[in-house]
Amino acid sequence: MSSTLAYSTAIARLYKSFIITRGTINELLTSSDWRDAIGVLKDRGYIEEIPSTIEDAERKFRQRSINFLLKIRGYVSNVKINADIIDLYLYLFSLNELEPLITSVLTGSKIYDNFLLIKELADSNPQNLDDILNFSKGIINEGLKFAMARASKKTPSEINSLLEFYFIYKLSKIVSEFRGDWKSKAQDIICTYEDYYASMMAYKLHLVENISCKIDESLLKDLASANNDKEILDILARTSYAKNLTLANVYDAFATLYRLARVNSRKYSIEAFMGSPFTPSTILAISELIKLDYEDITMILNGIKLGIIEKIKKMLSFDLI
Repeated sequence: MSSTLAYSTAIARLYKSFIITRGTINELLTSSDWRDAIGVLKDRGYIEEIPSTIEDAERKFRQRSINFLLKIRGYVSNVKINADIIDLYLYLFSLNELEPLITSVLTGSKIYDNFLLIKELADSNPQNLDDILNFSKGIINEGLKFAMARASKKTPSEINSLLEFYFIYKLSKIVSEFRGDWKSKAQDIICTYEDYYASMMAYKLHLVENISCKIDESLLKDLASANNDKEILDILARTSYAKNLTLANVYDAFATLYRLARVNSRKYSIEAFMGSPFTPSTILAISELIKLDYEDITMILNGIKLGIIEKIKKMLSFDLI
């Protein structure tokens, strides 16, 4: 087992060399045009050519992230924990396609047509939620069953929120089975995510799923039964995160909690490569870093295009001074 973990960690370390650096992020943030930012990424080896549109750039970076995850999975899937973790991150990327498909089926809107991970499901031409469930496979099928079992109204917003929650719910279950140093490093990576998603489920859907890390279940129950925004803000002010939250309104409060989850996750993912070298937490760490890089790069490109880069700086997973 130790030789297998050593190999998995070596693969994770190899791909960590492709992770974006703080220096590159600072260069991107000073770019005057999104094409200039793409030029910086091209010079640093993150992309081979400059796309003609920002939408094409997003697709290329998404494909790059998915390819990284698939390649890593191919190397380390002989350890089930590794395969399960990477499958969850591929599931998370698949939600960018699955959620529009669900919305299209439920509302009759124009179908999303840029499928990378669920093309077979989309090509089956589902007509309703039951079709999507019956035609889906693997972890997507598991996530759909989880969401539909808990959804009371079966609206696109409700189903899609539960599909996103399933990611951290399942990941939390995997990490709970880790032991010793493995568990502490992995738990650090997902802790604030657990609290964000658990509190969001309580607030939006009045569901209490006890996967939280630092937020007590009693506070989740209070969130689930709160009657107005003031009560929500008062409850969030009682959490250990209060000093890091913008409590002017509910939207900003949850947005700053999510941003804190991303910052903490990048920090602890980097730290997971320090200390004990042979641990599955490095596979979790590299998967999370690949996801964060994709999110940060696409946010910066769109922020530059829209002229809101100062706002975007406050959303990144880098704690910029």
